[in-house]
Amino acid sequence: MNKIKWTLMALAIIFSIGGAFATRSHPPKAVEAGLYYYNGSVYVPVTGDMGTGYFCFGNTNTCTYFFNSSTQTYSPYTVGNYTPISLTGK
Repeated sequence: MNKIKWTLMALAIIFSIGGAFATRSHPPKAVEAGLYYYNGSVYVPVTGDMGTGYFCFGNTNTCTYFFNSSTQTYSPYTVGNYTPISLTGK
């Protein structure tokens, strides 16, 4: 009886972990479609990757957007203030 109890408990744990991974939310495939930032008047494509081409500091504004083709709008992707990284040292 004790072996059956431990087997069922082990299976319950395994299935709960598997269910957690199966139902986690996935971010939109924005990297494939491209990210944009809003410069005050238009959406401009982001150059480079987060950490090498730009940083997003803070947590109040929307840093980058992705184009949602189903609604034909730009939807928020990351939070922060968009700050490009200058690789030329200027």
